[in-house]
Amino acid sequence: MKDRLINLASPLVFLLIWELLVIFGVLDRRFFPPPTETLQRMGELLASGELVTATAITLRRMAVGFILAVIPAIIIGLAMGVSRTARLVFSPLISALYPVPKIALVPMVVILFGLGETSKYAIVAISVFFLVAINTMAGVMNIEERYFDIAKNNGARGWALIWTVALPASLPNMLTGIGLGLGFALTVIVGTELLLPQGGIGALIWTSYYRYDLPTIFAGLIVVALLG
Repeated sequence: MKDRLINLASPLVFLLIWELLVIFGVLDRRFFPPPTETLQRMGELLASGELVTATAITLRRMAVGFILAVIPAIIIGLAMGVSRTARLVFSPLISALYPVPKIALVPMVVILFGLGETSKYAIVAISVFFLVAINTMAGVMNIEERYFDIAKNNGARGWALIWTVALPASLPNMLTGIGLGLGFALTVIVGTELLLPQGGIGALIWTSYYRYDLPTIFAGLIVVALLG
């Protein structure tokens, strides 16, 4: 109970200090609107439906891109973990593409898929794929070889070996990759919406920047933080 109270009090104290610093002129209101003003703007955006619509668009793009990435990533990750041949085939491609900042791929994705929703789904899918595939492969490769030997002695081959040994044993790593992928998907989609402002929280922040509407910018950042 004490830990929960501390967790709750910490951000409240931070907001109170921020509010007082603005009131006493230590922070410039033009650049750091007080929390009360930001919360008031959030209420206005919620009442108008603008914030709800923007959040729904961002979450939809996240969900579609995430689903498109997770299934093939798990399949390829399992195959790479079990099969040396699969590792030799896919590892060079993953090693080359994984370090590339995914935001840097936005121009190429737009060229391939246009400015519509498909490009948003694609950039999220690309971002999530590598995290899930690499963590799944690592989970399989950490399994003790004797478990595979026992399964083989009982007649397991091919996908039966994956289904009975590799998949259940690699679940902790796989779920870690999925969790990281979800967080990264949010980061990437908001960044993409800043570059391609066509709805979503990123677009709301970007249009607010053009209007120099800092309370709305902070409101959008708070929503992103809560989603994260």
